[in-house]
Amino acid sequence: MELRIGLLFLAVLLLSAFASSATVSGEVYEWYSLELISDVIIDVNTVPHQTVVSKDGSYSLELPPGDYLLRAEYFEDNVLVYDAEEEISIVDGGDYLLDLLMFPSLEDDFLWDENLLGPEIGIGGDGGEDEEDDYLITIFIAVVGIGIIGGFGIFYFTKMQKKTSHKETPEILKGGKADAALEEEMDAALNEVIGILQRYGGRMTQKELREKVSFGEAKTSLVVAELEHMGKVKKFKKGRGNILVLKEI
Repeated sequence: MELRIGLLFLAVLLLSAFASSATVSGEVYEWYSLELISDVIIDVNTVPHQTVVSKDGSYSLELPPGDYLLRAEYFEDNVLVYDAEEEISIVDGGDYLLDLLMFPSLEDDFLWDENLLGPEIGIGGDGGEDEEDDYLITIFIAVVGIGIIGGFGIFYFTKMQKKTSHKETPEILKGGKADAALEEEMDAALNEVIGILQRYGGRMTQKELREKVSFGEAKTSLVVAELEHMGKVKKFKKGRGNILVLKEI
């Protein structure tokens, strides 16, 4: 009799858990084209973990009440190309719709940063791209400032020489001309970045942009910051990198 009561109680518990579980389903889209992506691996941190493969761009999971993290990954040639993470809270049974938007994976976006700066230089924070941009912009501004100060120093020294010797000396390049040259160079860089974004549909990662411009990483960060300040580019944080979206010009 006690065994029967125990089995009946266990059956009631199992039926209650099954009745309160929810069905979470949705579709998986590529971030830019909004087309369905197939063969996406979806993992959810239940106990034990559940893992499903979305063969046709859709998925479905049975989850009991609780808080969960869904992670979706898409690989090409064993390389992670797209990923997405979404949190969901199951309060009661029923149907939940959760579509997943797959963004480019940026996990290794700043591996070059360790080689460039070296372990002895501490930037602070969590190593995100915003801190890296600030550091590179500071270096660029410092170099430009030193160049301008040096130019004025040469000009002043030459002017003093003219006063003491009373002899004609060739006219040197003044600071205004140097500033004009820097401004022209920056305008060319801004137009180059805008042109690249236009050719690639107005959206790309900052990592992809660095691979296509004709100048280095520091100047790329400076140009992106200037375009964002001008309101021509919107920068979205994604993992440890940025996604750039060109606004209508």
